[in-house]
Amino acid sequence: MSVQKLCTLSVGQWGVVEQIEPDCPLRERLLLLGFAPGERVCRMYTDKKGFLSAYRVENSLIAVRKTDAASVLVRV
Repeated sequence: MSVQKLCTLSVGQWGVVEQIEPDCPLRERLLLLGFAPGERVCRMYTDKKGFLSAYRVENSLIAVRKTDAASVLVRV
């Protein structure tokens, strides 16, 4: 298993959240939305330009900007 940034998952690929980088400005918000360590997450959709992606986490579909998803580390 490898650890990579959430934004590098392919559409349809699952991972498990390892951590959110401490300097992420949206850290607390992402944790409240369900991106907590140990949670499974799947990249479901990416817009044409690649700036925004939708992720399935805790039975919810949440849109996250690529810059913010780069702060979430997942184990694949």
